[in-house]
Amino acid sequence: MIRCCCFEPFSDLLLLFTQIKRPTPWKAIFTSRPVLSSLVLKTASGFGYFLLMTKMPSYLSSVLGIKLFSNGLFSGGISLAQGLCALFAAPLSNLIIRRLHCPTLRVRKAFQCVAMLGPAVCFAAIPSLDGGGSNTLVLVLLLGAMFSYGFFTGGEWSTGSEFAPNSAGVVFGVSNMLAFAMGVVAPLLVGVLLDVDGAQVRTQWAAIFYGTAVFYVLGLLPFLVFGTVTQQEWDKRLVVEVNEEEGEVENGGKLEEEMKKRGDSYEEL
Repeated sequence: MIRCCCFEPFSDLLLLFTQIKRPTPWKAIFTSRPVLSSLVLKTASGFGYFLLMTKMPSYLSSVLGIKLFSNGLFSGGISLAQGLCALFAAPLSNLIIRRLHCPTLRVRKAFQCVAMLGPAVCFAAIPSLDGGGSNTLVLVLLLGAMFSYGFFTGGEWSTGSEFAPNSAGVVFGVSNMLAFAMGVVAPLLVGVLLDVDGAQVRTQWAAIFYGTAVFYVLGLLPFLVFGTVTQQEWDKRLVVEVNEEEGEVENGGKLEEEMKKRGDSYEEL
């Protein structure tokens, strides 16, 4: 078989990727305090996020009396606010770490506090305002809740690749399981509460907002205690085995080091 020398570096790279074996330490992941704290935090924040995304049109219409057209514009506006904040929060946090030389963990926890306590404060304040004709102030609080939630990208969402760089994909998937399940649980639970016979809609919504605020605070606490950016021992023990034509390479560290060596050798060809 004729082998073109110009494609040899690419074929070797393909061989390197396809023959990597990385055993997943499932037990260590599901018993890891940083992973479990991320799971709790994302569950709490996911509940509040999907509550706003799925039930806000109902609240704006039934409690504040906002018409459907204006209702839709505002719902789109709070999504835009959250998206813009999330877009800039991650690079902002990294900039603070690099330029101001602040400890990484401290910055991550500070950003996550803004992302959790900001919506909690806004939700707790809304029930005392939505009955006094202060629709504008309520809308500002809802907008502020979603904007502050966008800081999560500079907080806990960035720690998975820091405390488990060799298992970042698995850790991220595990910690997001219950978070995205809240997309079903949140609207279902709110619908059950609003359908209670004899209950006033405004009173039920007040209970929902207060409960969500408490949920945010409680979800933040485990991350403040157990959150970390230090690579975990179970992640360090992952072994990368690469079978090549020359022999077997064993590396207990990160894949990037091996790839860098391979890249340097290709530059010499």
